[in-house]
Amino acid sequence: MKTIIKLAAVCAIFLIGAGCQEKNTAGGGVSTFAAGEAVKQSKQAVYGTLGSGDDRKLAFIILADSPGAGVASHVISQGRVLSGPSWSGLLAAPGVEYEADADGLAIDANRHDFAKGRVFLVSGKKGNISVKQLDIPIGEGSYKEELEQLKKSEELKDFLGEKKDAAGAKVAKQDTVDSLTDELIVQLNHFGDAIVSAKDKASAEEAVKKLNVIGDEIAAIAARLDKLETPSDVEKERIEEKMLYADKARNHMEGAMQAVMFDEKVSGIIAPAVGEFAARMKEHQAIFDRHTVSAKRLEQRDKAYRAAAINNLKQMYLLLFEYDQDEGAYPDRLELLQEKGYTVALAGIDGYVVDGNPVKFVYRPGFSSKSPVETVLIYTPELIGGQGVCLLNDGTAKTMPAEEFKPLIDSLK
Repeated sequence: MKTIIKLAAVCAIFLIGAGCQEKNTAGGGVSTFAAGEAVKQSKQAVYGTLGSGDDRKLAFIILADSPGAGVASHVISQGRVLSGPSWSGLLAAPGVEYEADADGLAIDANRHDFAKGRVFLVSGKKGNISVKQLDIPIGEGSYKEELEQLKKSEELKDFLGEKKDAAGAKVAKQDTVDSLTDELIVQLNHFGDAIVSAKDKASAEEAVKKLNVIGDEIAAIAARLDKLETPSDVEKERIEEKMLYADKARNHMEGAMQAVMFDEKVSGIIAPAVGEFAARMKEHQAIFDRHTVSAKRLEQRDKAYRAAAINNLKQMYLLLFEYDQDEGAYPDRLELLQEKGYTVALAGIDGYVVDGNPVKFVYRPGFSSKSPVETVLIYTPELIGGQGVCLLNDGTAKTMPAEEFKPLIDSLK
């Protein structure tokens, strides 16, 4: 309320034409575009508006030929009275920034005057960007109606990839690792949107439905991807860059997503659905890794997972040893470490995380600090990048190749 009063006071002092009228209020968002009925090839455009409510008018729209590109960090300036409306953000997949004001828009530091058009088509990636400026009239009617009209534009359909044969029939777009990665980015963005949309019981239940649909879409993408040849590491590294920029654009959602998960009113509804979603994603992880993650990146990732497991095993040993000194033996179950006050929270150190999914260690009760030093107390239930990790009774967290680890664990069962 104080902000509104201050803004009104400034307007009364300056009386700059319509500078403080609602029609100069900057807004914006993202909208999904598709090539005709080709929803699988959908892409998201970022747009700016002027005005308020349903009376808002389109100020500009940016559509990139990679689906992840349209989902951007989208910042709207609050300094509207003195400096006019302004927007800025990040186009995820190309990895380039944009800035706009009342007169024009800069993409990748190249300025475009709105007098030549307010519709922008962006192709390529960072370092090699192509921008096509279209003089399609916008800003006269409702922004919602104009967005729907733009989606019917033949020029935009061509840009999105809808092709027709000589008879006018639609030609299916051939799947590639690039195109399917773009579709995956769109679905991951939808995942974040679904989580953030959960505000109460009703919206949380609706979000759960959305998560189920998104899970189905990603499963379908994985199945189509599995039919393609494995790309070279050079291609994988390029795709990783695309995913990286998409992740950066989604980072602005993290705070809102965390807030949802910590809201008791909705977390009880959302959390189980997120767990099921994670389990479904784990089923497809090998396919996505094979086609989108380079050998170098896999090695780095697996090394980080093993390091986290080793660190947690060493922490577990300190707790076990302290318990042993008081009780004369290690606990019959790890939960006793928390129940008897040796740690405030066992969760987080009683396992490790792989691809966002928590994995619990396997604990072997019945031993003490007096047992042989080579006794395996805890071990990973599965290999991490072709290697297993176990905790020995001397406090050593040992990494072992599969040919040594598997026979050892089999002998312990």
